[in-house]
This record gives sequence, structure tokens and C-alpha cells, in this order.
Amino acid sequence: MEIRSTILWVCLCIVSMGHPLEAEKPFLKQESLLDQLSEHGLWRSGTPLQLHLGCGQSHLADYINIDFPSSEHTVQEIAGADIFGDIAQLRVSRGCVDQIRSHHVFEHFDRQTALVLLCQWASWLKPKGTIVIETPDFAASIALLQDNRLSYQEKQVIMRHIFGSHEARWAIHCDGWYKEKFEHVLQALGFGNIQFQYTRHYNLRNIIVTAQKVRNLSVEELIHNAREILRESLVDSTEGIMYSVWCSRLHAVMDTVLP
Repeated sequence: MEIRSTILWVCLCIVSMGHPLEAEKPFLKQESLLDQLSEHGLWRSGTPLQLHLGCGQSHLADYINIDFPSSEHTVQEIAGADIFGDIAQLRVSRGCVDQIRSHHVFEHFDRQTALVLLCQWASWLKPKGTIVIETPDFAASIALLQDNRLSYQEKQVIMRHIFGSHEARWAIHCDGWYKEKFEHVLQALGFGNIQFQYTRHYNLRNIIVTAQKVRNLSVEELIHNAREILRESLVDSTEGIMYSVWCSRLHAVMDTVLP
């Protein structure tokens, strides 16, 4: 038992190497992100700024890794974050970020919040700055679910991949993303040079989109285009009240993070 305990301790030290213990990591306040990163020695003016948002246990070199602490997760034991915070509540100046990366987080946001995040990121990025987003590939997953050669249990794993793991209130996937949808939404919000990668793990299908900021849209233009994207989810013209609710939610979230 003593040997096993020693091995576990060594493994934990290796995983934690290169960044401070979780209890010592700072928490972001509702203030300028750049000022706080500079204050805590995580970034200095004049150097590239790359953000890894919702990092979980993954710590990427050359990125500022941001997420909630492990206490806010259910199965996560070690935090990969450099600094703790709510990635949906960050305040960042326009045109100062080089790259924003997010893996298997984006699908957890409802339709309005996801659009607000994309508007934020478009605003934060420098011209030709890039975003990298990985989500389950909804279209490929649905196609695979219809494969009668798969067992019932295999199909249930695919269902979990589509809808989330459900071990906590946040562990639910609120929307589905696939190639055509990413292209349509990102182009409307000023992105171009869109490229895709596809990964698989057993019967799980994922999509990774990389896009470059090619148009510097104003906040007003971003909001207008986001509203038009929401309109595309209406069943017909009788859903005016539904659309008003969606737009109210969009503006409520937008007002907390964009000037």
C-alpha cells in the first residue's frame, strides 16, 4: 500500500508540474481579463494571447487555460486551468486576442448563449485571429444511430454523446453542431477560411472547426446577424412570441459581456 501511495503521489505531482496547486490559483473577477492576467503573471503586453476556454483537466502550453475549479465538476480530479473563472462572463477588449480554443464545451450552451459567445469571440479577436471549436458531430452521430448493425447499447452510447453525460445539471448538450451549421453561423458573424477535421473514438464522432476572423463587424452588426440566425429556427411566422423571447434572452446575455 505504501508503494502504491507513493506512485499516486508522484503521478499527481507530474500532472501538476508547470502550474500552481489548485488552491493557489486565482479566480477571475468581473473586470478586464487582460489586466487580471497581467496582474497574476500569466500574460504580458506585447506577447501573443491565446485562450483555452473550458479546459477541464487539459492544460495546453502557450495558452491561458480557463475553467471552473474541480469543486464545480463532478468527475474531474485535477484542474488544467491557469486561472479559474466563468468563461461565459469574461470581459475582454476588442481586437486583442490571437486565438480562442474550446473543446467539448460549446455544445453545453443554449442557442442564444452560444451565439453570444461567438459574437464575443469575434469581437475579441485581432484581424485574422482564429477560433478552434470541437463538438460532437451531430450529423455524423445521427447517421450512425440509424445503422441497424449496432446494438442497442452501442446506440445508447451515441445518444449520450449527442445529449450529454447528465451527471450534473450542466452536463447536458443544449444544441447540435455540424459542418453546414458551423459554416453558416460563422460566416454570418465575420469568419472565413473555415476548415474542418473529423475525429472518432469507437462509435463517437466529433467535428473540429477552425475559422479566421476576416470581417471586423461592429457589435450592432453582430447582434443583428445573431438575431437573424435565431429567426432561422422558427417553425413558421406564427411564432412571433417565441422569437421575441429568444431575442430578449440574447440581449440579456449580450448586455452582460459586450459594451
